[in-house]
Amino acid sequence: MFIWTEYSTKQVFKSARPERDSKASKTLCTAANAYVSAQVVLRELADFTVTDVKAEAPENVAVRLFAQRYRMYNDRVDYPDELAPVEEALPLEVKAHAAQSFWVDFFVPSCFAGKTFESKVTVITSRGEFAACFTVNVSETVIPDSNRGRFNHEYFFDFNDKNVSCAKTFSDEWWEYTRMIARVFRELRCNAVVINSFPLLAGAGSRKTGNGKWTFDFSLWDRYVDLFIKEGAAKTFTISAMIQSVEGKTIGTLGENSEHVTMNTMTEEAAEYLRQYYGAIYEHIKGNGTLKLFRTHIEDEPHTTDAWRWARAIIAEVAPELPAGEPLDMIESAHGLCDVCDVMVPRINVYEEDPEFFEKAIAGGREVWTYSCCFPEEGWWINKFVDMPFIRSRLMEWVCALTGAKGFLHWGFNYYGSQLYGLFDDARFKGDGHIVYPDPEHKKYNLSARFINTRDGIQDVEAYLIRRQDNADLREVLRGAAENYYTYDENPETFEERLKALLGFADRA
Repeated sequence: MFIWTEYSTKQVFKSARPERDSKASKTLCTAANAYVSAQVVLRELADFTVTDVKAEAPENVAVRLFAQRYRMYNDRVDYPDELAPVEEALPLEVKAHAAQSFWVDFFVPSCFAGKTFESKVTVITSRGEFAACFTVNVSETVIPDSNRGRFNHEYFFDFNDKNVSCAKTFSDEWWEYTRMIARVFRELRCNAVVINSFPLLAGAGSRKTGNGKWTFDFSLWDRYVDLFIKEGAAKTFTISAMIQSVEGKTIGTLGENSEHVTMNTMTEEAAEYLRQYYGAIYEHIKGNGTLKLFRTHIEDEPHTTDAWRWARAIIAEVAPELPAGEPLDMIESAHGLCDVCDVMVPRINVYEEDPEFFEKAIAGGREVWTYSCCFPEEGWWINKFVDMPFIRSRLMEWVCALTGAKGFLHWGFNYYGSQLYGLFDDARFKGDGHIVYPDPEHKKYNLSARFINTRDGIQDVEAYLIRRQDNADLREVLRGAAENYYTYDENPETFEERLKALLGFADRA
C-alpha cells in the first residue's frame, strides 16, 4: 500500500501517484482561532476497502475527517471536490491503481497560540492499517471570529433550497434549515449575509394598501437577522437588489395580496414605491439600532447607469446613511457610477482592465471589493471552478489583500439547477454555482475542497490585516504568491513557505 500526505491546496486525482519525496507525514502551519487541513492519500496494486478512519488530536482541538468524492464531467475526468464525513462514506471500495484521498480538518482554538501539537491519522483497510502523522505549528497570531473580521465575504444563496429542505418556508423546520445555513456561513467566514427582502416582507403580510401606499411588516426580517447574529455568522447584511439585473428596465414591488408585481423603472409610481420601501427599512433599522450593519444592492451587474443612479438618488433621500454597492461586470459601469456607488465590486477581469482607476478610488476613500461569477472562464484566470486547482480558491483571497479590496463576493453558494453551472456532466462553468453539495438524506450540506481553500484564504487575509499593510516585505510575500488575478504561483509547496512567512510577519505586529 502506498500512503502519503498532501497539503489542502493540492488536487489529488484518482490517477495520482506518490512523488519521490512523498512521505506519510506533513508539517502544517496556521494562526490560532482558525482551521487547518491536509490530506492522507492511499493507492494500492489491487482493490481494497476502507472500513474506518481515526484521528488523534489534543484535547480542545476539534478534528473532523472527510472522504474525498469525485465527479466525472464530459471531459471524462474524475474531479475531486465534494467532501463527505467519513462516518457517512464508509465502507469505501477503492479500485486497484486508483488514489483515494481522506481529509483531516483541525480547528485550533486561541489557547494554542504559539504552540505545536501532533496528530496521527489511521486508515483501517482490508489490507491492513496505515498511519500518517502531522505536526501543526500554531502562530502566536489569533485571528478574529468572522463576525468581527476586517475582511468581508458575501455569497448569494438560495434561502429555500429544495435539494436539502422540503420544509414550507418560515415553518419551524425551515428555520432550523436556516440555522444550519448560518453555521456553515460562520465556518466559511461568509460574514456579509444577503437579506432576500421580498419573501421576508411578503411572508409577514407586507402589501400595497391602495392609493399609492404600502405597509411593511418586519417581523420575519427581524427574526432572520437575529438568527444570523446569534449564530455568530453575520458582520453585516446586504439588502438584495430589486431592479432587473443588467438591463434595469423593471423593478419588483409588492401587490395588494403581497404578490410580486413588476413596474417599469424611472416612473413616478416606481419612485414612490422606492421612497416608501427604503424609507420604511431605514426607519426600522435605525430605530432598532442595526443601521450600521446594513448596505444595499440596487441592480446586479448594470450595463447602463440610468436606472441605478435614479434609484440611488431616491435611496439617498430617504435612507441617507445606507451605503449602496454593486457587482460591476463592465468597466464602463464602474466609471459611470464611481461618484455615487459607495461599494464598487468589479468582477476580477473588470478590475484588471483598469487597476489604477480602482486604486485611486480606494485612495480617495471609496470601498472596493471584487467578485467572480462564471466569467472570466479562460484558464489563466484565478477562479473557483471544480476543474481548476484548489489553490486558486485560496489565492483569490490573497489577491484581494494585495489590491486593498475590503471584501470578495461569489454568487454561487447552493445553485444546482442550471445546465450552465449546476450538477450536470456537461456544465460549462463547472461548480461555479455551488461551493457546497446537497445531502438530502441528512438534510444538510457537504463541504468541498474549494470551500476549505476559500475559508483558509480568508483566514490568511485576516492574519495579513493584523500587520500594517504598508510593510513592503510582507507585500512581497503576497506578490510572490500572486501578482494579480491572472499571474500567480500555484505550487502548494512554495505557497506553504509563503504562508509561514505571512504568519511570521503577523506574529511581529
